[in-house]
Amino acid sequence: MQTHDDTSDYFNNAGELTAPIRSRVSRTTSETITIHVPSDFDTVSEAIDEVKCRRTPPGVTVDIILESGHAFQSTVHLQQQDLRHVSIKSEDGTVGVDDTGLSDSTGTGELNMFVGYDGAHVPAIRTLFNASNASEKVEGLALGWGSHAHIGIGCGFEQMWRGVNAFRISTVTGWQSICRDMTERGVKLGGHAIGYFDEADLSGCGGIGMRLVQGAQGTLKDANASDCRVGVRPGQGSYVIAFRTDLTNCTDHGANLTASEIVMPEADVSGAGKEDVSLGWGSRAVLNDATTTNGTPDIGDVRNISAFNSAESGGIGFA
Repeated sequence: MQTHDDTSDYFNNAGELTAPIRSRVSRTTSETITIHVPSDFDTVSEAIDEVKCRRTPPGVTVDIILESGHAFQSTVHLQQQDLRHVSIKSEDGTVGVDDTGLSDSTGTGELNMFVGYDGAHVPAIRTLFNASNASEKVEGLALGWGSHAHIGIGCGFEQMWRGVNAFRISTVTGWQSICRDMTERGVKLGGHAIGYFDEADLSGCGGIGMRLVQGAQGTLKDANASDCRVGVRPGQGSYVIAFRTDLTNCTDHGANLTASEIVMPEADVSGAGKEDVSLGWGSRAVLNDATTTNGTPDIGDVRNISAFNSAESGGIGFA
C-alpha cells in the first residue's frame, strides 16, 4: 500500500513533481501526468486515492495506465469528487477483471468496478474490461444522484453480469463504446438519467441491450443491440431514439415498450423469436422505413408487431 501527502500539489513552485510520487510517476508532457499500475501503485483505486487528494493544475490531465498483463483488482468509489481530468487506460487492448478485490458498493448484490454518487465525475474509461473469468456477478459502472461518466471509443465492458447502470439524473456518454455479451443487460437508465450510446455495441446480452425506466432518455442511433433477449426495453415514461439501430435476431423482441416512446426510423427489428416490436399500454413507436420480419410495416399491419395501431393494449405505432 503506497502512502501520500494529503496536502501537497502535484508540482512545487519550480514546476517539479512533489514527493512522494516524484520517483514513481513520470510527467510525460507539460499537460499530462502518467501513473502506472502496478509499478507506481498496486491498484487503480490506490492511484485514484492519490489523485483525489492532490490539486491538479488547470489544463493538466492524469493518465492511469494498467500495465500489460495486469488485471483490474479493486472497486473505485467516488462521492462528489470531480475526476473528469483523469483517464483509465491500458497497455493491452483488453483488461481482465479479478473480482476477488471488488466490493458491493451499491448494496445491490453485484460487485462493482466503478461507482459514482452525489455529483461525482468518474474517470474516463479508455480501455475495454472483460470479466469472463469472474466467479461472481460483476457490474462495470454504477452512477447515481447527478453523477457523470464518459466511455471512450471502442472501450467499455464485456462478458460480465451488467455493463452500465445510471440512475437519478446521472449522465453517461458512450459514443461507439462497448457494453456487449452481458449475462443480464448492457445498459440500464432510470430516474431521469440520460445515456448517449450512438454507434455503441450492446449486442449479445442474455437479458436486455438497453433498459430505460422512470423517465430516462437514451440514444442508440446506428447502434447494435442485436442477438439479445430484448434489444431495447423502455418503460415508465422513458424515451429512446433508435434511428437505424440494429435490433435483429432477438430471442423475444427487438423492441418491447410499456408506457414509453421510441423513435426508430430505418431501424431493423427483424428476426425476433416473438413480436419484432411489442407495444404495451400507453406506448408509442415511430417506425418510418423500419424493417420487420415481414418487411417495412404499413399502417394497419399487425404481423410481428403486437397491437400495431390497435387500442387493445393501448399501444400505437406510426409508419
